[in-house]
Amino acid sequence: MWIFFAWFSRDRCQSDGEQRAALRRLQEYQTPLIPEGWSHHRVEGDGWGVHLAHAELNGWRWPLFHETEHSAAVSLGVPIGAPGGSTPHTMAGRLLQGQEIHTEVVPPFALLALDRRSPRFALQQDWLGMARVFEYSSQGVVALSNRPTLLPAFFGDPVRPDETGWSHYVASGHFGGTSSPVHGVRLLAPGERLTGAKRPNGTWNLTHHQRTSLDDFVAEGVGRQGGEHAVLDEAADGFTRVAASAAALRDGPVALGLSGGKDSRLIAAALIAAGVLPKFSTNIDHPTEGDVARSLTDLLMKHRGIEVEHRFVRVAESRTVHTESLPHRVLRLQSYYDHQFPSSYLERGARPSQLTKKQGEPVFSGAGGEIATAYWYPKTLDGTPTAARMEPLVTKCLSKEVPAEVQSPLVGERQRELGAHITRKAAALGVKGYQILDYAYMMERMRRWCTSAYSVGLITPFTTREFVQAAFAMRATDHHDRRIHMDLLKRLVPEWADVPFVSGPSSRSTAARIWDGDGVPEIRKMLDHAGGPLTRLMEADALRAVVQRCEEGCPKPADAAPLRQFAALAVAESALRPPTPTSATTPPAPASATTPPASASAASPSTPASPSAATSSPSWRARLRVPRRRGTSDAAAPERG
Repeated sequence: MWIFFAWFSRDRCQSDGEQRAALRRLQEYQTPLIPEGWSHHRVEGDGWGVHLAHAELNGWRWPLFHETEHSAAVSLGVPIGAPGGSTPHTMAGRLLQGQEIHTEVVPPFALLALDRRSPRFALQQDWLGMARVFEYSSQGVVALSNRPTLLPAFFGDPVRPDETGWSHYVASGHFGGTSSPVHGVRLLAPGERLTGAKRPNGTWNLTHHQRTSLDDFVAEGVGRQGGEHAVLDEAADGFTRVAASAAALRDGPVALGLSGGKDSRLIAAALIAAGVLPKFSTNIDHPTEGDVARSLTDLLMKHRGIEVEHRFVRVAESRTVHTESLPHRVLRLQSYYDHQFPSSYLERGARPSQLTKKQGEPVFSGAGGEIATAYWYPKTLDGTPTAARMEPLVTKCLSKEVPAEVQSPLVGERQRELGAHITRKAAALGVKGYQILDYAYMMERMRRWCTSAYSVGLITPFTTREFVQAAFAMRATDHHDRRIHMDLLKRLVPEWADVPFVSGPSSRSTAARIWDGDGVPEIRKMLDHAGGPLTRLMEADALRAVVQRCEEGCPKPADAAPLRQFAALAVAESALRPPTPTSATTPPAPASATTPPASASAASPSTPASPSAATSSPSWRARLRVPRRRGTSDAAAPERG
């Protein structure tokens, strides 16, 4: 966990007074979030600066900030999979020389390399874009951060919600394309690189470059269709490479969440075959998951004499979740992750008021394996549909979070634009038929939704270059038959291949639900005050029908997501309230919602939020005494309620 911020004067140099005021706002933003014991680093000059604050490394042998007399390297994450012998200094040197330093690294990871002699810098987003570095321009200055609300706050600009970004969030549970929660803030695209060189007048010449990205790996995989045995060998080698890299970067055991499903089982098999024995933990909110996971570890003892450490946990017990009110859980989650976390985590306990004190231990995750198991495919495959036939299916899969009748027409329009854009990109790479859904899953679900982006040590081997290429070298029918998983399981730990997988909810969950505790009455209050720029993205009448079912004691499983999404919108609407227009600064140009700057196509700009509409929303932040975002005027501060 870290807070990264950098700024470079592109068109004009800030005065000393402007720079002092901006740095004061940066400090005011960070102070409530950062616990004691964090490390703080800064390098600055006239018209530029780089700041990094981060949690204790907790045994990781990769400093997130490395400085020499003439250079500095800032790492956002640990480069799992980097070539042996890599150091921050050598990787930064290669980046400044224009080399590709990110192709072997498992996302998320970003690196900023600074040469103070020139001075010049290069910032590389990982090939999937999971490091989530955001960009914002104001007052002739370009700023970068992993926290989108910090960017306008640094300049004293209004922190306004982005209508396009939140439209995507309603439908999918995450922000789509390059959109963000905040108006004018853009996520750097997969593989995007930003370079800068200081001019004699003190300003910076900044250039965006498109480097190796997911698209390149997908195209290479498509070009290798027919060579399945070779790519399967390489996928297995990729898992081994990642396990060895994690061991080189940190001593001690690794952990793995072992479910009853396909993906974590294959990762566990790869680790065991590589001689790495993880500590297992299994979430038994669904009891069947625990039964299947226990049978797997029993087989290890029976066939190999291997006894493993295996914990069984409940992560969302009602008695622990509902010690905090629903609005408080929403506020904590949004503050901790700056609105970037899925609302499904509202059915777990409240996040702390400050960020974590230590970086995480190595934990392997099965996220991403869905691109090889027909996760978004229909049950029956119908040949190889054209891109035109696939487009509505892509849009449907990207909009699964809530039923269509709960989404406003604007949400549906934004999702159709995104679905069309993703489909066109996939088709241009040579991806055909149902595998376009796999591309959409990687580009949107893994890149924007996956929670691995927020923890050092949460390792996703299915996002190795080798596995992605293997997935697209196979055919849709292979995915439907789970061929990659089954072939590799039989090769790595054959005794596990015949144990049935748990697919979907196979037993009644004991986890807390959003309508438990104070959930329904609090959402009812939010609905009574709805009508602002975010809550109007969901249909109030359809939501009232959902709430009424819950009040009558007969909710449907599908009712949970609309309630979670609406609670997130209602609280964010109050948190991101625009100020009364007193600022003399010129608002930044809206960012593209779906494409990087180099793309020839551009999305429609976001519609600015209406101050009058936003002020009608309830003062959740004030009622729970959570500080408002810096950068909003006193006139816009919520009243105490």
